[in-house]
Amino acid sequence: MSVDLFGRGSRRVIAGASVLALAACGGGNGGSGTAPAAALADPASVTHVDPAGGDIPEPAAPIAAAAASTATADTARATASAAAPVPAYIAAASVWRPLADTELAIQPGSALDFSAVLAPYAKRDRALCANWTMTTVGLPASAAEAQTLVNELRRRGYNFVRLHYLDQTMLTKARATDSEFDPVKLDGLFRLTAALSAAGIGYGLDIYSGDGGYMKAATLNAIGWTQGKLRVHYDSRYIADWKSAVDHMLGTVNPYTGKTLLRDPALKLVIGVNEGGIAFKSSFARAFDPELMAPWNAWLLAHYGSSAAWRAAWSAIAPASAEDPAAGSVAQPAFGTTVNDLRAQDYTRFLLATERGLADWMTAYLRDRGFTGKFSFMNARNSWEEDLSRGAGSAVTYNVYHDHPSKYGIGGSITDTSSLDAALSYLRNAAVHRYLDRPFYLTESSQVFWNRYRREFPLAGAFASHQGWEGLCSFGFTFDSLRYDMTSAFDSKRRVESFQMWGDPVLTAADRINAFLYRRGDVAEGRSALGYVMREPEIIAHASGPAWGRNFWPFATKRALLYKTGIVAGSKVSDAGNWIGADPKPPYSYFREPFRNVEEYEPKPRAAFAGVETLLAQWYEVAARARDFGGIDSANLTDAPADIIQSDSKQIYYDLRAHRARVVTPKSEVVMFGDQPTGGRTLWLVAPSTPNGTVSVHSLDDRPLTTSDHLLLVHLSDARNSKMQFADAAEKTIAAWGSFPVVIRGSMVTTRIIRTGAWKLYALDLRGNRIEERPLVSTGARLEFQLDNTVGGQPVLYYELVKS
Repeated sequence: MSVDLFGRGSRRVIAGASVLALAACGGGNGGSGTAPAAALADPASVTHVDPAGGDIPEPAAPIAAAAASTATADTARATASAAAPVPAYIAAASVWRPLADTELAIQPGSALDFSAVLAPYAKRDRALCANWTMTTVGLPASAAEAQTLVNELRRRGYNFVRLHYLDQTMLTKARATDSEFDPVKLDGLFRLTAALSAAGIGYGLDIYSGDGGYMKAATLNAIGWTQGKLRVHYDSRYIADWKSAVDHMLGTVNPYTGKTLLRDPALKLVIGVNEGGIAFKSSFARAFDPELMAPWNAWLLAHYGSSAAWRAAWSAIAPASAEDPAAGSVAQPAFGTTVNDLRAQDYTRFLLATERGLADWMTAYLRDRGFTGKFSFMNARNSWEEDLSRGAGSAVTYNVYHDHPSKYGIGGSITDTSSLDAALSYLRNAAVHRYLDRPFYLTESSQVFWNRYRREFPLAGAFASHQGWEGLCSFGFTFDSLRYDMTSAFDSKRRVESFQMWGDPVLTAADRINAFLYRRGDVAEGRSALGYVMREPEIIAHASGPAWGRNFWPFATKRALLYKTGIVAGSKVSDAGNWIGADPKPPYSYFREPFRNVEEYEPKPRAAFAGVETLLAQWYEVAARARDFGGIDSANLTDAPADIIQSDSKQIYYDLRAHRARVVTPKSEVVMFGDQPTGGRTLWLVAPSTPNGTVSVHSLDDRPLTTSDHLLLVHLSDARNSKMQFADAAEKTIAAWGSFPVVIRGSMVTTRIIRTGAWKLYALDLRGNRIEERPLVSTGARLEFQLDNTVGGQPVLYYELVKS
């Protein structure tokens, strides 16, 4: 069956529960076992592995007095005495209304068309990224189809595309020979990238997205479908397979541009291996793969020069008499060992040498063929060893999620917690593992459907802009369909699933908010930056344990909520703390030496924090020190013991216990609240309002909110499929996805804008069309109105406020 790129056909929307064959998104391992060759044409053959599944867990440091969850609050309200009337704004939360919209393509010139709004910022080094999983995007068959895709991207505010799972897409279905590329699909890729390039939209891609690579099915059936990302480090067959893929896709002249993709300036980023790395691949089994014995022993023999020299060097740990690197019999350390003896230290050196070697030959192969963009090869896991390996890339990429399901598909579970409960740990962990002297792309991230708090994902845009990251890529088929269509060839396109955010109006709206906060740069970069100096010898020999099993403490990552953070190669900083890198010194305000200064590795809390749990006390201490030395000034509202944090720019404010946050900038404001509404500077949410919502306001004429005559408002609650079913009362385990239409949770928010004059408020559909005028009252100093998705012909997420 051919895939209809634009979802042509019936516009009929069918409500009802259905348990259909699962289609999976990309981002993790491709295939498993001995999958048949035909399965590669079907996205159901792609499984999504949580990139944080192998992470070193952050030690527990819970919010001191976390607010009750939304579910608890809802239950309490539902069981209130029937004698007491339930106010309409409370009752709204139990109402789920279906969307009437089926069309999703943005109406040109509407308030949701960001192409003109963002045009002045086209040259900014900020990539707001659409993740396209190529198994379902449908490659264009004509220039017109390619242009339609590109036009929609621009209207939605994207200026970058990540092409993901090309290895599952570009080959013929039969895969009769190694790297048997489908010429029709290759032509579609060339049409698409030519259109992106002509429009000034950058793109990046993974060479290996899954473990099968580009090899023929018979080869994979013989040697395994799950080893490619590991074997490409040392197996000549996979190395040749990777190079062949580069030659076929990136080294062939694109007939629509007259140049190879590698020489296309629009190709900004190549990820050699998505979610690779030896420790990451080993973390799921909690053991280093037996296949690594041969390269491990070969490295030992080369490193020491002979078996005798090796045995002499290891004499202190008394290796077994049968162990001999020349015989390939020196055992690997246990993955979970906490003993950092010479075996473990040498294994860290082996990991680094192997992974850096991979980065070197991949980079050289790309550069020899004309590639001038950025290269990355490891975007998962958070250990010090991975940090050292990542230094071999010219960019850092990272994949991380809040509340990734326990597994993909029916039976998968989530925690259904707010990202504020963990003080945005998923973003903090990304921040501390980036190098401050090179570009950083968050290549996959989301608060995954069906987490009820995913209206918080605009905090990712605010955070990324404050950190000065070069790329922000929310994940889950970001945009590959222009309508809700029950006739789609893919089951997963007939409903919203965990990683199909294209159909989730909440996550789609979050990306639109991020177009302002992040891409336009409404949130300013942090005033200062802290760099953790990564000194390889000290890390390898650190007394706390092997480098592949160590991570920074929570206090270190929480600093990212205050100011820019990251790591710096030790080779660029002298023992005296001076910059000695060959490149100019970046504008870091200060360095920290956690591997030389015990006070930076485990700070001693002051007397005021005596008796407080250690991990919390350490955070309170470093927050107090930030004020002491001027990292945050005296007017900053941060109160760490109260779980209140404000960024050094004062534009982002987190009240973790109350599940409240606000982003206040001259051109945008965002307010998120739990049980009680709150406000910013120009935007205020007041009682009565339905608990648990997000509202934002953005200038559409590029003027400050205080003088703008054209504003966009976004109102978010929650969204689900019709007739979704769960296996538990808490709705954490999925039993049936349901189907379209999407239903929106009721929410009524009393809203004030601090502006005067005559204005009109229009409710918009999902395309940006004005569907009705809503009432508002001008009270002299402010405009007051209600954002209410329980009235009108359909629930509304977007509003246009125009001065008349």
